[in-house]
Amino acid sequence: MVSNLREQTGGSMWWLTFLIGFFVLFFAVFFFPIISQFFVRGTNATDEVLERVHSLDVLIPCHNEEGWLRETLKSVYTSIRNANILFPDLLVNVSVGLDACSDETVLDTHGFRLKVLTFSHKSKWKVLRSLVSASTSDWVALVDAGTVWDPRLLRNCHPLFERSDNMCVAPRYQALNAGLVARAYWRLEAFLKCLENKSGGPVSVHGATVF
Repeated sequence: MVSNLREQTGGSMWWLTFLIGFFVLFFAVFFFPIISQFFVRGTNATDEVLERVHSLDVLIPCHNEEGWLRETLKSVYTSIRNANILFPDLLVNVSVGLDACSDETVLDTHGFRLKVLTFSHKSKWKVLRSLVSASTSDWVALVDAGTVWDPRLLRNCHPLFERSDNMCVAPRYQALNAGLVARAYWRLEAFLKCLENKSGGPVSVHGATVF
């Protein structure tokens, strides 16, 4: 009977821990952004201070991204050219961090004006940290290899860079050729992040591209 009781108690505690964790996660991800809307106060647009942005570093960490990296670079440079039409003074540099690649990812960089750095960290975070530390630009863009930028992305984001009250820009994204359920999920994710931002700042920021 004692052994039985322990098994039952252990099972109950496991379920209790699971339920507590679930509700904490649910509150942080869904409930908090929604309920906080009732306490949001409007901001006065006249208080915004604009700061000129002259330079941007696009940083792309890679580990065995052969084929994917080239598609990313093509879309990034198309977006840069479009942005320079409206913002000719914006200088954009692209740096690719090859981390312990065992394929021919480096070939994807041929034909582009960019900086290639080689690492042996086997850690995306360490590569990003090294790339960011070496940057001297006003803003940086952290980009996943395999990401395809909209041709208007950089042009649309540039005015947001110049607002002094913005410390981060996280564009909405979704998987290419995503199904109905996946598209609905990413719309919900974008909606919740917008609510978090209006409530004083996002709890977390992630994405295929983050400025």
